[in-house]
Amino acid sequence: MGRKQRTGVRAVSASSIEISFVYQGKRCRERIKLKPTPANLKRAERHREAILDAIERGTFDYATTFPNSKQARLLSSELNRPGFTGDSIS
Repeated sequence: MGRKQRTGVRAVSASSIEISFVYQGKRCRERIKLKPTPANLKRAERHREAILDAIERGTFDYATTFPNSKQARLLSSELNRPGFTGDSIS
């Protein structure tokens, strides 16, 4: 049997799915409260692809996509710190 291709999406409990991606050079993992059925895992994969596309285009808003995330609060406070220009993000 072959290895399953990694998609950045995995079931983490009977009621949630984890999406993994890199944002501003940091590995981010966020849970979505969906039962990990094959259809919902596919839905989460499409959501992750949309996140990656928004990151690439520079339009990703972490706090809007994951409003209850501790990581979103940390990253938004980094963006608002004195002297941060955003020019180092490519």
